[in-house]
Amino acid sequence: MTNFYIIVSVLLVVLIGGYVALPYAKSKGWISKKSATDIADSIDRTIDITQAAVKAIELKSIDIKAVNAVLDIANYTTDYVLGLITAKNDDEKRELSKEIIHDVLYMFGIVPTAAQQSLIDKIIDYTISMK
Repeated sequence: MTNFYIIVSVLLVVLIGGYVALPYAKSKGWISKKSATDIADSIDRTIDITQAAVKAIELKSIDIKAVNAVLDIANYTTDYVLGLITAKNDDEKRELSKEIIHDVLYMFGIVPTAAQQSLIDKIIDYTISMK
């Protein structure tokens, strides 16, 4: 059941961030390809520095693997948002969404069942068609 919650959480992040919040921000002129690229580069550098700091400090009171997993997901998220902004068409958005979801689930050791994968694909297709 835990895997189910992880799958649902990943899908919600993809749906809300990629297909609702991002298009809204673009339509309001709050974000452009250039600003998104600059933001993504800054976030990636920050994540890299944070990961290096976590390794160097050798914190014992927290789970380093958990911290790195969170940072990895943040990195995937910035790449995903940038990819959606620069995608040329819906097919590129669809493939990017499937790739990111697969990568994050793989990071947690989750392999979706055929039914779960079908649900993921249907939700991605539906959200792309929501424009």
